[in-house]
Amino acid sequence: MTDGFYRAISTGFVLPFLPEAQRQNEVVIEVIAGAVATYARGTARGTGETAAVVRRSVAAGTHRL
Repeated sequence: MTDGFYRAISTGFVLPFLPEAQRQNEVVIEVIAGAVATYARGTARGTGETAAVVRRSVAAGTHRL
């Protein structure tokens, strides 16, 4: 799942294991946490629709950071 978020970086991608990727990795983790929170809110409402939209967007590579 996390690979999708890294693939969504449209410019300036740095391999995540390199020291200079520190800020990039922090941003990706923040985005993942936001997606998880959105998913949880959608599930709590009993719809899950927002989560489905996020999953489809990331899977399709249309969610850009």
